[in-house]
Amino acid sequence: MSRLAVVCCIITALMLVGCATKEVEWNHPTKEQSQFYTDEAECQRQRQQVAMQVQQMQRAQQQQSQAQAQGPYGSLGASMGTLIGKGFKAAFGGPSPSEEAYENCMKSKGYRVEEGA
Repeated sequence: MSRLAVVCCIITALMLVGCATKEVEWNHPTKEQSQFYTDEAECQRQRQQVAMQVQQMQRAQQQQSQAQAQGPYGSLGASMGTLIGKGFKAAFGGPSPSEEAYENCMKSKGYRVEEGA
């Protein structure tokens, strides 16, 4: 497989990640809208913290892969394999770690999801 083909696969996988999101509405049986905004802001902060941690881990992993220069395409192939795997997990294997943190936070506050809102 040529490098161009590998790059095209990565771009396709990343585009699929964007398509995997669905619109949801969070509902709580007793909380007012103002409390929702407060709770939602707190959960958004948690989401951002997890996203930053994941990015740091990905950068460290990428640097390690580049230093080792493994794979049939050298460091480029090793890095792309990691990116492809992460893209497919988010697109087909469930929510990203940051989305999962957000959902868990909202659920812990008593909110439930109504899909397709």
